[in-house]
Amino acid sequence: MNEEVLNPFSEEAIEIIKNSPLVKDRKGLSNIKKDQVKKVEEWIKSGGTNTAEEEDILFFSILLATIALRFGSYSKESKLATEIIKMIISGRIGKLISEAHKNDYDENKIISIFSQFFNVVKSNELLKNSEDNKRDLKRASSSMSAENRVKYGIQLSEIFPAISTRKLKLNELLIINGHAHVSQQNLIKISIYKLEALITKFLDKGNKIESKNTIPVLKPLEDLISKWASNPDEYLRNLQKKMYYAVKSRTFIGKVIKGGKALNPDLFPPCIVHILDGVSSGSRNYSITVLLTSFISYARIAPIGSKKNSRISEYIDDLNVIEEILSIIYRAAGRCYPPLLDDQPMEKMNILYHLGFGLDGDVRLELAGNSNWYFPPNCDKIRREAPSLCRQDKHCKRIKNPLSYYSTKIFSKKKNIKNKKL
Repeated sequence: MNEEVLNPFSEEAIEIIKNSPLVKDRKGLSNIKKDQVKKVEEWIKSGGTNTAEEEDILFFSILLATIALRFGSYSKESKLATEIIKMIISGRIGKLISEAHKNDYDENKIISIFSQFFNVVKSNELLKNSEDNKRDLKRASSSMSAENRVKYGIQLSEIFPAISTRKLKLNELLIINGHAHVSQQNLIKISIYKLEALITKFLDKGNKIESKNTIPVLKPLEDLISKWASNPDEYLRNLQKKMYYAVKSRTFIGKVIKGGKALNPDLFPPCIVHILDGVSSGSRNYSITVLLTSFISYARIAPIGSKKNSRISEYIDDLNVIEEILSIIYRAAGRCYPPLLDDQPMEKMNILYHLGFGLDGDVRLELAGNSNWYFPPNCDKIRREAPSLCRQDKHCKRIKNPLSYYSTKIFSKKKNIKNKKL
């Protein structure tokens, strides 16, 4: 296996669990020791870091088995555990890709990262006997950045679990001769969707794993998960900040991304925090498509000194930033009640339109400017259009726009740090 565990359901991982003392004597969870449960708690709190391979796989198993046996597959606890695992694995994949790109770029390194999920083959090798298919492949990747070019082929049967999540559609993929040909970015997405499907399948079978007799040693872990699940969005936000935002830049392709700063959710205005937690049907479209899309994009790309009527391409030269922004927006849309993009999929196109990419439904830097990059609406307009979003705190009284709130807090934080050093 790779040094990092990316798929706790891979054949290698399953073999490690089968040979562990936890399973060998058929006592299962009953054989878990208190110190192991404590380590699982610390492992979760740390975002799955600093753990040896075999122990890491064991921790995934204990967490999932606890959820399956104690809370059921459709509980808020199971949803939280799924998001935790997806976040941990996403972070690991990002780290490995960054390392693969830092020195001598080698596509075989990228392929090896995803070997725990799929049998990935270079598209050029699959299509070497067909010039027409090669032209289709080249056309699909024209004008795209390196990580968005279609380069890798996966057998369709291997991505069926990802399709079962309904977050991936076949018509979004380039399919040739029974293979889906995808980019590096799509490899990441499809891997995470497949992981989500495997977690769901495991949890659905939870009541068949072992009898639900009381296992006292698991009680502290159950209590901890229940506590986090009482406010899952706050917990996930803190974990996300620890894993993704505690760095000054992201380096997926071996260079520091031009423009923008890492987001700091602690400095977001109350209206944005509320939207990230999920809103109800009455304000979903305005909250996600208009306010959150404009705020997150400007806050990430040009929080200070940004001007209206700008193009995103004036500030950045790497689409990974856009992927980061869209993942935040789509995650918030998924937390809406009901989930916004499930019953209004066309809102995805509207989100891209508000980012300035027009109505093509595509994200390429050369398309930036096909529509206006919407600036965050002023507070008085938010109060008129969606009064339920306005949740003023003491800082709101001094500002007129959510982005001003954020940039003012950035300045204040920098000033406080500077004063402490004096």
